[in-house]
Amino acid sequence: MRTSLYSILCIVIRLGAVLLAAGTLGSVLSMILSLREGVAALELAPALVALVLTLLVAFLLWLYPGPLARMASARSSQQVFESPLAAAQLQWIALSVLGMYFVVSGIVGFAHYEVQQLIVGAIQDRERQIARFVQVALYWLLQLGFGVALTLGARGLSGLLQRMRYGSGLRQPEAPENVESDAAARAAGQS
Repeated sequence: MRTSLYSILCIVIRLGAVLLAAGTLGSVLSMILSLREGVAALELAPALVALVLTLLVAFLLWLYPGPLARMASARSSQQVFESPLAAAQLQWIALSVLGMYFVVSGIVGFAHYEVQQLIVGAIQDRERQIARFVQVALYWLLQLGFGVALTLGARGLSGLLQRMRYGSGLRQPEAPENVESDAAARAAGQS
């Protein structure tokens, strides 16, 4: 597979735009809950403006990642990267890394929650602690479980995505262990 630094940076910028938009849309729920708790809508106006501006920035980054990628890469934007990995194998690796990110984030978030519960536990009564557990801890535990499932099932998910994109006739992606022997065979054939 051949690609340039510029196209890799464009992909990373678009990924950042998606994460920015998803995180921003996730905060809408807290705004809705604030309205239910009696906070005046006028008090939420600055937060709503910030939310819309953030979504606009994410949308613009998605549409036009090129100028930012050119600024980041400067002279080396046309530098070509060659890799013996196929696109399906890169997708497999990316899904595994994303799964591990969710696992680590879930562990850290749940540990942070538990420390908070130890501190606040003496103040709150038991019913409020159970309700708080359902609200917060369950999120981190679900993220942890999703991360483990994504990490362990990345190969199958990558194959499913390839079959959905290209049809059922596509062969399964090779394991990363086979890449070294394939690269060595290609190098021997070129010599």
